[in-house]
Amino acid sequence: MTRKNLAILVILGILTMALFGCGGSEPAKPASPAKVETKFPERAINLAVWASAGGGTDQVNRLLAALMEKEIGGKIQVSNMTGGMGGIASSWVWDAPHDGYRWVGASETLLPMPVNGAHKTTTKDWEYFIAAGSPGVLVVPKDSPYKTFDDLVKAAKAEPGKIKISNSGVGGLWHMKANVIAKYAGVPFGYAPYQGSRPAIVAALSKEVQAAAASAGEVIEFVKSGQMRPLVMLEKDDFDFPGVGKVPAVTKTFPQLEKYFPLNQWLGFMIPADTPKPVIEKIEKAYKAAMKDPKVAEWAKVNVSVVYGLSGKEAKEMAAKQESKMAWMLQEWGIAKESPEKFGIPKP
Repeated sequence: MTRKNLAILVILGILTMALFGCGGSEPAKPASPAKVETKFPERAINLAVWASAGGGTDQVNRLLAALMEKEIGGKIQVSNMTGGMGGIASSWVWDAPHDGYRWVGASETLLPMPVNGAHKTTTKDWEYFIAAGSPGVLVVPKDSPYKTFDDLVKAAKAEPGKIKISNSGVGGLWHMKANVIAKYAGVPFGYAPYQGSRPAIVAALSKEVQAAAASAGEVIEFVKSGQMRPLVMLEKDDFDFPGVGKVPAVTKTFPQLEKYFPLNQWLGFMIPADTPKPVIEKIEKAYKAAMKDPKVAEWAKVNVSVVYGLSGKEAKEMAAKQESKMAWMLQEWGIAKESPEKFGIPKP
């Protein structure tokens, strides 16, 4: 054997040992998915809130993110990704790997996304973490000429379409609650959609519209400061509004609306349902720990909210039930762009 050939064999031997190890052993196998998932999170988690900054959805998600970081062992970065009735934030999460690093800051407004043409997914495709919710209310600026709900109704009937009510978006809960009055009580309100409750409330304050439909928690600071007045609860029952007293339910004026309620607000977040189970379990553990923190109860009290603290099967069932009701109401009103049947959403 020539020196040249011997050198070549030595080099090949060294390369073989480097690639496969001594003794001809097999290449090292990559870590199994289960082992990889136990390391979650290895980088920052991104939570995209579908609604604008300052509203209930934004507030709850920023609170949860701050409380969950210690338990989950990593940073949770919150940003607002508005537009498309929640479709932009949902697509940003859905189109990325379903590995637990992207969440949607959600509310019940996202439930009819498929029939609104906002996103193709339904409640079957997501896991929900439902933290809290607040009752709906119709508010006017402090110097509004409409002192009672009856005043507002009379004005709307006198000039159809002139009395405009702002809301967080067409097909969202506050639009639907106010539209129930128009559809089933024959009051010709006009509607002005905005990208979230905060800008909808500001629109009423700035007199762009005559009234705003939102949650009690989203308007409480304006009511307490005297800038706004609640006229009627968009609920089945009267409500003891902090600092105001008893505010009547819309069903007192229009009893025929009772069968369309409740339509509950809820605030929380959602992740793709096919996220690896160990990752979902770790997220759920951190979420449950956060919900036990006194800061959640404090936030709920200040923001006039009921604490739900739901996840897993309970949260999914609540979301699916409301998805059915909202999707089919939109279909009945001729607002839905797609039929709920197309997505397998059952009638309520």
